[in-house]
Amino acid sequence: MLNAGPSGALPINSGLIERGGTIENWYFRFAGGLQICQQRFVGYTAGVTRNVGWLAGFIDTPVAVFHSVYPSGDWDLTARSYGNVGSYFFVSDRTLNNIVTMTAIGRWHA
Repeated sequence: MLNAGPSGALPINSGLIERGGTIENWYFRFAGGLQICQQRFVGYTAGVTRNVGWLAGFIDTPVAVFHSVYPSGDWDLTARSYGNVGSYFFVSDRTLNNIVTMTAIGRWHA
């Protein structure tokens, strides 16, 4: 991953200036303004849109948002997602207990 030492210190010249979150919701901010946010959840219901805020907001759109669905027992080819500066939206035509990781890439400063 980042090869941080026992203190959690970041490597010199990594460009990564801030990171935070939990095992299910995290973000990375880089010196040049790039930000990557991810959030993971398990299970969803057909036709119900999941709308959750990013742990760290983006400064402007467009924010590139995509999902990764790890099947617990069945593949889901109907899942779709989109997002904006503050949150993401995920919906499927199926009810499954799959693991979903949402990822957004954008800018946190100009």
